[in-house]
Amino acid sequence: MTTEFRNYADSIADKIFGLSLQLDNEIETWRDVVARVPDSTSKGVSDGFITKPDSASGIEIVADIQAPPTEQTARLRIRAMEIIKDGDDNERFNGIQLIYSLDYDKAHKLVEQTDALTRNDLSVLAKDSANQLENIVISDLTGRDSASDQLLGKRYDLSTDELNAMNEKTSIELKTAMDSVLERLQKSAAKK
Repeated sequence: MTTEFRNYADSIADKIFGLSLQLDNEIETWRDVVARVPDSTSKGVSDGFITKPDSASGIEIVADIQAPPTEQTARLRIRAMEIIKDGDDNERFNGIQLIYSLDYDKAHKLVEQTDALTRNDLSVLAKDSANQLENIVISDLTGRDSASDQLLGKRYDLSTDELNAMNEKTSIELKTAMDSVLERLQKSAAKK
């Protein structure tokens, strides 16, 4: 993956953080979840931000660190997703997910200091060149036509190896898809 594409993906992450700020009244922290559900399996494993279950916008946002002590691996997940209906009443998925691999010890320390983690902390992690972008999933109005059962839209799911091997044409196609998805998410958020 080129530096230019990585920087572009990081800018998309920042736009998802901006979307989470725009919908801040619909967002809660993992600390809130653990306080509500004290025996949550996320306690000491995850920290960050997630959409409340009763979200009015219908947009699911996740921006968190996953650092399970049993796996010795850590990831930063940044996702914005919505399900919308098209003119034929088909459900269509519109979303972006970026996953970065993190240094386990650093990530676990951040999870342990749950009262201090901010969106800015997560943004800095995403831009840290020591943290590898390991997966991008883009759902550009994907779904299934209820009448014909044909697949609709375009879905991309690229691993580290695929991201590193992609050519300029694929890079442009991914950037265009991310822009389209994000524009629809921003329009949906503005309506709420």
